[in-house]
Amino acid sequence: MPQQNRNTDFQGVTLAALHADKVAVTCLPPKARPDAGGPVWTLPQLDRTDGESPADTALRLVRQTLGFPLPVTRLNWPILRLAETDAPDPRPDWFFAAWLSPMEWEVLSRDGGPRDALMLSIESYLKAPTAIAAQQDSLRHYLRQKKRAPGA
Repeated sequence: MPQQNRNTDFQGVTLAALHADKVAVTCLPPKARPDAGGPVWTLPQLDRTDGESPADTALRLVRQTLGFPLPVTRLNWPILRLAETDAPDPRPDWFFAAWLSPMEWEVLSRDGGPRDALMLSIESYLKAPTAIAAQQDSLRHYLRQKKRAPGA
């Protein structure tokens, strides 16, 4: 395996797939977080494959989660997030957001929703005490920035 540049090396991506007031989430299995005391909500994540760019990994995650592709121009606000100090993999990951159009939402709803995920209200997700705090913070930050964007 080729040595990767530490400045560009990353472990994977996290995706906030949004529509209106909803966000796609998955629930970690109880054995993954046995001390949580309830469902642990997480945004969809995917590990990087060798040589893959952050955008390529995000597009692969979109296809796996939603069941249809989105163009790279639909991926909003990529940010590099540092790994938590006790994380088994010390490499950072990328956070992306993608807003679904009404037509995409209709297709997704007709097909039974996101694959291996469900749509939860953004407010419920952000208030969930058992959600991954770093992911909640990333989504809050993205939503605050979006509100201040021109034309928002």
